[in-house]
Amino acid sequence: RHRARTLALQALYGMELKAPRDVEAELAKFLDHFHPDEGLRPFFLALVRGTLANRGEIDAALERCSQNWKL
Repeated sequence: RHRARTLALQALYGMELKAPRDVEAELAKFLDHFHPDEGLRPFFLALVRGTLANRGEIDAALERCSQNWKL
């Protein structure tokens, strides 16, 4: 699970920089490149998709808790 979390963070960072139009295609390319174990893929995908789906709420929570930082 540690590996899945690490990969999810890398994928999210890459998508933040690229802002892809097709997130699922970008995820497929990422998985194709990094080849995580099949057992990690569902957790990895749940982390990435869940983060993207709740990005607004996550950003708002981080902004409320941070000082001198804007998201």
